[in-house]
Amino acid sequence: MFLPQFEGYHENLHTFYLNLSNFINFLKNDLFTGYIQIKTSEKEYLIFLDQGQVLNSLEILNNEYKFLSLGEILSNINEGIVNVYYLPEETASFWANLVTAEILYSNLSTDFTDLVKLIYKLKKEEITGWAEINHLQGEKSFIYFQNGIIIGTCSSWKKWIFEEKENSLPEIARRASKAVFNVYKIPLEQTAANINLEDITNFFQEYLAIL
Repeated sequence: MFLPQFEGYHENLHTFYLNLSNFINFLKNDLFTGYIQIKTSEKEYLIFLDQGQVLNSLEILNNEYKFLSLGEILSNINEGIVNVYYLPEETASFWANLVTAEILYSNLSTDFTDLVKLIYKLKKEEITGWAEINHLQGEKSFIYFQNGIIIGTCSSWKKWIFEEKENSLPEIARRASKAVFNVYKIPLEQTAANINLEDITNFFQEYLAIL
């Protein structure tokens, strides 16, 4: 799982002085769309929100991923650094489910594969996922698809900054004259509207409290 560099909302906040639970509630009430990254000495946690609703929250340890509830994450954190990033509108569910992706095509070489034709094929198949392009001399780039539409790209030579839509596609294609491609697909059931049980529970608790 690889996330591009998105626009920052807050960075380098320390849990020593940050009330993380209150901060997350603030983001929820503010209808924030983006993700929270929490780095501890051993683990990393990601919490994805769409219009203030938690879509997914997970723990990362040694490149292994584990889904946890928001409450479980908060109870696990003693000390860490918090970064918060915006996500483009209507793509939060895509990024929240990157971890569920499955390999579709692997090790496609430019000796036998044309990148432009591959992109056309992925668009026609209305894929939700991404193409990873390993360029000559160690460069790398990613092309992200949602229902066959390119929602953006990022590349190593641009410091992984996320660029929306297809603006950088010509440059990526030009640099891919010698490259190897891998294509990953996110299962459709994962990108459907996520229902977070914790949010449902909180809703009913708040509802009952005012009765």
